[in-house]
Amino acid sequence: MGRTSARKWGRLGAAVVLGGLLSFTAAGVAAAADAPAPVTGVAGDAGSGHKVYTNDDDFGVGLKTLKIGDQTVAAYCIDLKHGLEEGGSYQETAWEPSRVNNLDNVQWILTHSWPKVDDVTKVLAAAHVTTEGIDAEELRTLVYVGTQGAIWHFSDDINVTTPAAKAGDKKYGVIKAVYDYLVAGADKAKNVKEPGPNLTITPDSATGEVGSKLGPYAVNSSSEAKLTASGGKIVDANGAPVPAVPAGGKFWLTSDAAGKVTVDATAEGRVPTGRVFTSKTGPDQHQKIILAGEAKAESVAHAIGTFTPKAAPTLPVTGASAVGAAVGGVVLLGGGGVLVAMLRRRRVTFTA
Repeated sequence: MGRTSARKWGRLGAAVVLGGLLSFTAAGVAAAADAPAPVTGVAGDAGSGHKVYTNDDDFGVGLKTLKIGDQTVAAYCIDLKHGLEEGGSYQETAWEPSRVNNLDNVQWILTHSWPKVDDVTKVLAAAHVTTEGIDAEELRTLVYVGTQGAIWHFSDDINVTTPAAKAGDKKYGVIKAVYDYLVAGADKAKNVKEPGPNLTITPDSATGEVGSKLGPYAVNSSSEAKLTASGGKIVDANGAPVPAVPAGGKFWLTSDAAGKVTVDATAEGRVPTGRVFTSKTGPDQHQKIILAGEAKAESVAHAIGTFTPKAAPTLPVTGASAVGAAVGGVVLLGGGGVLVAMLRRRRVTFTA
């Protein structure tokens, strides 16, 4: 074989190896783990018969709810610009993708008012307001309305005022006092954290060679999580099969073949106060709401393990056979497998 053939084979070998590496990289990107499955619920609005007022407008306040399974949980509006998709399906989402302003301040309000503070008299005492002559059920509604106004102050930048027509209105005085108390407290709030999803797996993906044990994966939940796998096995630190792990437990993955192993974890837990819910049919076309109470719900999380083939033994390369190495052995990586193409080695003679 002359110089031209040697160069041709060298270019071919390099192209095959490069193509295989690109294929392997693309497969790795496609194998990103799914996000935890969101909790869903049906939105409702009971109405309150009350409004909050600004200097140039007024806003009716509805008593928002979210039905999760067989539980109806109180919620608040965090999106004054859109109407609620009443009876529509809403799904849980994180704060950042919801694109709602100042949710850390809103979270402080939620944790200092009804229903998180179940006894509304404690909220009213903190607001320093007189409630004589108003029955308990109506007081709860007034606290809700004042709380909603305070939330809108941060989510939609409104400032609730007392118009002249409401100056002597005792019930509106309760609403305004609750609003003032919550806004002042939320303005000073620091280090308020977003409540996390009920169930997560960390990390959500890992990669290793066939024959290795991938992990550990940590299950972050409030209760035992049941585990199922496709394409491999779920084991403990000693290699024994694991069908479930306790809250905070760990597991590993094994597989006898190259490819992807998917894991599903399910657990009963709670959806905490402060989780945002958006419409499934149009997250930015319908009103966004935030959970004020807590709900029990089954949560699902996913993780992935990618097993790569064991590395093929490398061929010895000498000065006289540098091109022969490319001709004599080509490793093709891609599609979860390894192809080693061994070509007959020939002596290559170079001429000047």
